[in-house]
Amino acid sequence: MRDVLVLLFWCWCAVSVVILIRRVLRRGGAKSDSSVVAEVAPQDSFEARLVRGPDVDTPDTPRVATLAEALEGISLPVGLVPVVNERVDPRNMLFSTSGHPPEAVGTGLADEVERLGFRIQPVDDETIQAVKEGTDLEIRIHPDIERARMRVGASLATLPESSVVVQMRLR
Repeated sequence: MRDVLVLLFWCWCAVSVVILIRRVLRRGGAKSDSSVVAEVAPQDSFEARLVRGPDVDTPDTPRVATLAEALEGISLPVGLVPVVNERVDPRNMLFSTSGHPPEAVGTGLADEVERLGFRIQPVDDETIQAVKEGTDLEIRIHPDIERARMRVGASLATLPESSVVVQMRLR
């Protein structure tokens, strides 16, 4: 076993040297890209882009770019909290609560969104459409965790089985 590991180590070293020589020959010298450090302006940082959303330069449409902008001032009802997962999409977020029936979640959320100035239109038993001055918001209430997993994905593995999941998405 030891001989195999020694052989793999030396093969890895040889391949690394060959790659290094090819890079030096292609660039015409031994310049290192790691010596150049790019300054990132605060407005271009990851956090700023997350809050700001995609860069859209359309002056004639006062559309909001993120849910944070659209729902500024919201007080999440019935214990709704954001669901944190590996993907961050500032236009499409999940919230969950447990211990409250889906009807109470829908009513509380509709009342709160109306308080923010949105017009509410039920689409079906699980979906509410909310519209306000250039902002089109879709709110989908998944009444049980299994249905939410089927529609949203497996990123809900850490939620309790009694959870009601709400998906809010800017359209």
